[in-house]
Amino acid sequence: MFLFYHRAQDSTNINFYKGGLFESLLKDYLEKVGYNIELRKKSSSLEYDIEGVAKATSQRIIGEAKAHSKSMSGQTISAFVGKLLPLGLVEKKVHGLFLSLSPLTPEAEDYFKQVKAMGLTVKTGQTLYNEISEALSLPDDVTLQKTIDELGYDVVAPNILKTDSGVFKLMVIKMKTSGTPSTFAVFNSSGVLLSDTSFCRALRDSLTELSGFDFLESKDNDSYSGNKNARETAFFKVVVA
Repeated sequence: MFLFYHRAQDSTNINFYKGGLFESLLKDYLEKVGYNIELRKKSSSLEYDIEGVAKATSQRIIGEAKAHSKSMSGQTISAFVGKLLPLGLVEKKVHGLFLSLSPLTPEAEDYFKQVKAMGLTVKTGQTLYNEISEALSLPDDVTLQKTIDELGYDVVAPNILKTDSGVFKLMVIKMKTSGTPSTFAVFNSSGVLLSDTSFCRALRDSLTELSGFDFLESKDNDSYSGNKNARETAFFKVVVA
């Protein structure tokens, strides 16, 4: 659902760069949805404290942001609420904002429903994915799925890809005749399939989620032969691992 890549990352510093890219992505998102926010890195490079105000109401915002892959437990949400109580959560002096790339566990969902009215906003998993996509005007998944379908593939897993050169949509896909995902395709913010072979190779070599995958790459219009039967594949090619 979320992938992060920095051209300087390797196996020894991947979490450092992931944390920085996560911070940048959240700052852009929160600015777009009406918050004036500062993020401060905690002891873990994948966790941040959030502090700021809602622009429309000037309500003080205190929160946390987490970039872990493991689902957030009820204990995590409970600890977050406990931190806010002395700051005036019940009295509405502050509003709590909890962001996580991974979803809540069922236990955490139940607990959040009980305490939400105290003044809490929780955005996690698919909800956060959808809101970031909309806020940053990324191409919508339905449109990209239609493009992938026309190329003879099915989408298995859509992702937001944040890199040091921008934000993209990366779709993990499979051939319609296969049940196993083995390919990915990267689209820019305008929904155009990338033609950067070196970039796609670097993604595949650096991200374990894409290890061993082939990738789709757009072709120049000049390569189109004019053969009507070849039209579906005239503007893309598969680059194998």
